[in-house]
Amino acid sequence: MTKTISQEAFNEQVVENQEIFECELEEAIKETIDSLTAQGVSLLNVIPEYAKFGSKNDPISLSLEAIGSLDLHDKRKDLDSFISELKKGLNYQVRAGSKNAPKLLIQLILDPKYDATTRLLSSEALIQVIQYQPDLATHDLLSQLLCSMKNSVINSIPETDLQLIKNEFRILELSCTKHEANRAFVANSGILQQTVAMVSARKTADLVAQACRLLKVITLDDDIRVEFGKGNEFANLLATDTKMIEEFSDIIRENPDSDYVCDMLEVVACALVREEYCLRFLARDGLSVVFALLQQHSNDKVFLFSCFRLLHNLCRSDHGKRALTKWNIDSNSSKQSGAMYPACELVMELAQQNLKEPILVRSACLLISHASLRQPDIAKSFVFAGAPSFLAKGLELYLKNAAVVRPVCMAIRNCVARTPELRPYFVPVEAIVQTDYKASPVPDANPENLQIEQNLNLAISEPDCSDEVKSALRDLGCKVQLKELWTSSESKFIP
Repeated sequence: MTKTISQEAFNEQVVENQEIFECELEEAIKETIDSLTAQGVSLLNVIPEYAKFGSKNDPISLSLEAIGSLDLHDKRKDLDSFISELKKGLNYQVRAGSKNAPKLLIQLILDPKYDATTRLLSSEALIQVIQYQPDLATHDLLSQLLCSMKNSVINSIPETDLQLIKNEFRILELSCTKHEANRAFVANSGILQQTVAMVSARKTADLVAQACRLLKVITLDDDIRVEFGKGNEFANLLATDTKMIEEFSDIIRENPDSDYVCDMLEVVACALVREEYCLRFLARDGLSVVFALLQQHSNDKVFLFSCFRLLHNLCRSDHGKRALTKWNIDSNSSKQSGAMYPACELVMELAQQNLKEPILVRSACLLISHASLRQPDIAKSFVFAGAPSFLAKGLELYLKNAAVVRPVCMAIRNCVARTPELRPYFVPVEAIVQTDYKASPVPDANPENLQIEQNLNLAISEPDCSDEVKSALRDLGCKVQLKELWTSSESKFIP
């Protein structure tokens, strides 16, 4: 466990060293830093230059004292200087947190006797304080904020308060990020329904985007302190207690060029965790909307990522897979490549165009993997549309990136697991050594140029993806050495 030290203890150590060594303050600070570092003490929470101010006279303490004074003087200057200090780094934010800044700032945000600018600056300061410290957002603080927000969301929001409401959503988002207890508290507070209603009203694009980010964070499992998160349960709550899937699908269809469309797509994707929710999305003709966006924004990487993510979540559903095969466009391109399903061909075309973007390569591989799982016809369509070439290039480009290699291997496996006759599209026939299926060369296929087997064998040394690589080699029928764990020599058991 990392050893830490408080600012006060650091200051005392500096004073003590200054007296012992009879040196200047700067030398005492340097000596203290060297001494603590040698002892393995982390100084991330300490501001060395604050040692010259003492325990209560540093800029953050003085700013908080002025901000918290009972008189109603103009606090904007004090808040500006406080925010400037906070922006210097995490150690400044930790110092503010240790001085109970969140409790003071939430009072300013919610107190109607202060003007809009003061309340807005207070919200910006609170954002800075809790940005990497969600533990500072206590349930008492959140309950006060949620109570105020419910009234604001229910009533018509004045134009002057829109930025403050946006900041309050940002505070909730930061409070829930990597904090399961706060996430549960917010999810069960009833704010989700009103947030969806407010997003549907679409006051401003920035406000909609921020509210969508809160809804997305609610569905995550990112708190490493919790063994089993409840992100899936909260996604169920979001889908069942609101009409978000239907309302957002309609808004996306009617406003395909709006700035907030990508945010809405990602929220819908997060909610597609059960078959029934996928059916609700399909009932709104959501698949056609997504493919229309893919065609319309084929050069926009943010749109492509959001659409790919929604599609690979949708294709976890059998109904989603079947809907993918039924989508069609008035195009002759599918005849040119031999692909049976135009949807697969469009996905492969866009994926090939964005091979330089690892996040898009990964997302496209996940889509191929989920769509072709237990679906031989879809697997064939992806292969005929150019999946082997795309997967080979993705593997070659990102050989050291386990986050990309894993979905590449999953996509290869799902393409050939139930259709072993597709193996020659990925590797040469002579490389297929398993005898479960007699492979024959495929005309016009050049698997030798893809070098998939060679690159998989290179990636096998990466510990974060070695299991997936071995599984891909096995399903391709290639030679792979599987090491048996927990075995010992027979001689040890002979009496």
